[in-house]
Amino acid sequence: MPINDWTNDRLARLGEASGVPFGVAKELIQRTEDAGLRFIIPGDQEWPAKLDDLAGVRLNGETTQPPVGLWVTGPGNLAEWTSGAIAMVGSRAATRYGESVAMDFAIDLASNPNHNLPSTHTIISGGAFGIDAASHRGALQNGGRTIAVAACGLDIIYPPGNAGLLKLIGEKGLMVSEYPPGMQPQSPQFLERNRLIAALSDGVVVVEAALRSGARNAASWAEVIGRPVMAVPGPVTSAMSVTPHRLIQDGRASLVSTPADVEATIAAFKQHGRGWDTPAASLATQANAQATMQAATTPSVNPAAPVVAPPIAQTPRLGL
Repeated sequence: MPINDWTNDRLARLGEASGVPFGVAKELIQRTEDAGLRFIIPGDQEWPAKLDDLAGVRLNGETTQPPVGLWVTGPGNLAEWTSGAIAMVGSRAATRYGESVAMDFAIDLASNPNHNLPSTHTIISGGAFGIDAASHRGALQNGGRTIAVAACGLDIIYPPGNAGLLKLIGEKGLMVSEYPPGMQPQSPQFLERNRLIAALSDGVVVVEAALRSGARNAASWAEVIGRPVMAVPGPVTSAMSVTPHRLIQDGRASLVSTPADVEATIAAFKQHGRGWDTPAASLATQANAQATMQAATTPSVNPAAPVVAPPIAQTPRLGL
């Protein structure tokens, strides 16, 4: 986009997003274009309307708002690619089990049997080590779509160890950030970034995460903005299973063990609304259905008829 095409509204939003005065924003425009980025704002054809769900949302005593603009790079259209997107999050210190599950889920969810058509779901994650990287790689494996939401300027390669993967995502997928070029990653920005991962998706899957984890924060954002939360169970001996198991146990996430479970959970959530996807609701629904079926198929009992106990099966003794 040439500098002369930047409207005053776009310049003002650029300045607000980057924290620079209106007059200095033109310098940032040049940096944006030099880095091969585009800056999109609400009202643009590429702006995802689902980000509006962040308006006025409170979490941990703080109120958030949608980003005033986003820096984007990559061949995809952000609004189109986030339709039906699924976020996959988890620990940076993932186990082989977690990385394998994340990659397998992403391959299936992002692949379309007819390779002439777009992928079934775009996979969204944060571009970090562990579960993030495995999810991105799985999505790209068969030509699927993936989006990495960064916690720094898109001209900053972070983490450096994922440079090759992030370059590939920028070429074949989408890189997204609400932070201007040149901004280094800071701890609060990772938590702020999580709200975008949740809002851009139709549901969040937690694959592996310790008790204190950014993935848990992403799940919390999903809850407050009305996205279904799903969790993959793991070995009870692994510290990386604590958050998924706790989310399931507390009724905050649906247990998913296959990509089909993920799709079914999101479909049910869209049809029935909040609460349908929780384990408690699912178990109650199943229990009521089973009770109704049992009542319909159980023959009526005559109270005057004698009750005859069934014969006790005799277990043969072993000669010891």
